Amino acid sequence: IEDGDSLIVTSGVTPHLTVLYANERTNLKIVTDSFHVAVDLCRRKDYQTIVLGGELHKEHYFVHGRDAVRQAGRYMADKAILTMDGVDPEAGLTTLRVEGAQDFVSLWQTSRKSEMRAFATSEILPSRICW
Repeated sequence: IEDGDSLIVTSGVTPHLTVLYANERTNLKIVTDSFHVAVDLCRRKDYQTIVLGGELHKEHYFVHGRDAVRQAGRYMADKAILTMDGVDPEAGLTTLRVEGAQDFVSLWQTSRKSEMRAFATSEILPSRICW
């Protein structure tokens, strides 16, 4: 993350912490579906924070649905910081976020730079949404 970057940041611990650790960066423009991310970042006067609208996921505090997908398509960002539950050699990216899966795809597509960083875990998840 560089000074002046525009970012798409989804809900999830990894995207949230990534942006918080980049707090030495200035003049960021952030589009997010996460209320947690928005609350933390809107405290910075040099950051512009935009929250997508849509239906609120009551457990994880992110927005999803048709309105969120439409709004996500209106923005273009330098980088996207997204959460996912896995990378499968056959299925591709996977997520358990059934409610937000289409939002995730829309947000990924609005990023100018696609770069994937992943870490391995031994946890096996029982189901997934793939694209």
